[in-house]
Amino acid sequence: MKRAPVVVVGNDYLGDRARRAGAKRVEHIPTAVDLERYKIMPKSNGAPLPSVGLALLRLLSILSSATGSVGDM
Repeated sequence: MKRAPVVVVGNDYLGDRARRAGAKRVEHIPTAVDLERYKIMPKSNGAPLPSVGLALLRLLSILSSATGSVGDM
């Protein structure tokens, strides 16, 4: 993990382990979604956007900032 530009974890325990292993940047994306905090919002055509899609968008944003471009991966 020392050489990774970013380590993505799903909980605080894994984040602590990553830091102890030498990770310079740790991003936490929860493995469970708090539905009180993150409401499902309808897409423009009225269909709901799944919470998983929101987490994936966040992950891609993190990876893109770490690597410069998701397309280069």
